[in-house]
Amino acid sequence: MLETGFEKNKTLNIDTVGTSLFDTCSLSSENPPEIYRLEAFQLQDFKVFRNTGWIKLNRLTLLLGNNSSGKSALFQALQMLSAAYSRLIREEKFSSLSGLSEVFGSFSDICSKTSENYTVKFAFRFVSDSKTLEYHIYFGNSPDEYGQVTDVFAKEGTQHIDFLQYYNSVNIFFLERKAGFNIPEDIEKKAGCCLLSLGEFAKTFQIISAHRSLPERTMQLAGTSPRHIDLSGHDVYEMLYALSEIQGKEFSLVRKWLEKFGYTYHWKMSGMNRGEFILKDIKTGIESNLVDNGFGISQSLPLAAALDTLQNRTLLVDSPEAFLQTNMQSELGDLLIEGSRQGRILLETGSEYLLLRMQRRIAEEILSPEEITVYFLEDNTEQGTVIYTIPIDENGNFQNTPPAFIHFFSSDYNDLEKLDEVRRKKEKHAAEHSNRH
Repeated sequence: MLETGFEKNKTLNIDTVGTSLFDTCSLSSENPPEIYRLEAFQLQDFKVFRNTGWIKLNRLTLLLGNNSSGKSALFQALQMLSAAYSRLIREEKFSSLSGLSEVFGSFSDICSKTSENYTVKFAFRFVSDSKTLEYHIYFGNSPDEYGQVTDVFAKEGTQHIDFLQYYNSVNIFFLERKAGFNIPEDIEKKAGCCLLSLGEFAKTFQIISAHRSLPERTMQLAGTSPRHIDLSGHDVYEMLYALSEIQGKEFSLVRKWLEKFGYTYHWKMSGMNRGEFILKDIKTGIESNLVDNGFGISQSLPLAAALDTLQNRTLLVDSPEAFLQTNMQSELGDLLIEGSRQGRILLETGSEYLLLRMQRRIAEEILSPEEITVYFLEDNTEQGTVIYTIPIDENGNFQNTPPAFIHFFSSDYNDLEKLDEVRRKKEKHAAEHSNRH
């Protein structure tokens, strides 16, 4: 049984709902709802945020901030969206979000401690040409660990559409038509547009976490490619083998990335469906197994492969610079710029070298300032985490930076400044000592 949350004590049996919920609305196939592109999302009273404002997904979107400032919370919100959709599709039935509590915690864990009415809002802004449509969902507390949907509405210009006048909400992806209601066609189309657009985004974007799987020396390869790389990057080798060796796909970004390390790659098969990922040194021709090489190579391969297969999707990457030396963090900036030509990339990063490379490419007019958005998250105990948009001019310089941002990348500069100060003092002391003698 599933709480709908709209009529007290009313429950919905998910096994008797039927396929009408999948249809969302009863429009004919000749006039289906349009699917819009997700442009931005917003969170209210979610974890450390009172209100994030609209987080726009640009060609390149960077999240910067100190530890515990809320960067991971933004990723977690989108990860919840993906997990909820995957779970519904996998089970081929409707269920509440409570099944996600094992990973994401209970409702009290995701709701901000400063929330006045103990509700959480997820909002999504969709665009299509010159049209904009917003979809807002509120969750309140209930016996269900993830609460119940308490409000669902859309906004288009000045028009506010309360979907709960016409539908019961089963979860964020599906609405159930209320019995006896004659729903206007334009309302049905907007409801369908919101739900189909959100579902399209949820099933197509992918996340690569900071904690990625270790490769095996010899891998079992089935020859079938996954739809996209999983959270830990575990199935990247299955994808590389199936698409490159069997289907003949060229992984140009993977090839270019490995060449930055000084290697080419190939598969060495041994027996039925078992193979080794072999790196060949470009200069010496010496071959070695991937596991016998630097950790940064295997940890960055899932990212390179994900960029090679982006295909107009959105990729979320947590700490892409993990385990890379500083010079390779700079090179990673170029890899991300090239990969973003195929889709959108949202990064959580603390790498000054990666960011400097992107600033340089803006100054060199390889990347436009309009194609990159930088958000800086500052923990504020009174207001929760505050998110600042940091503009970049055509010369790659940051504009209108808050004081906390100035100090975010200042540790290297401060250390160099102090080092120079110590050197000057030593030189002065040595000169004075020499003059006395």
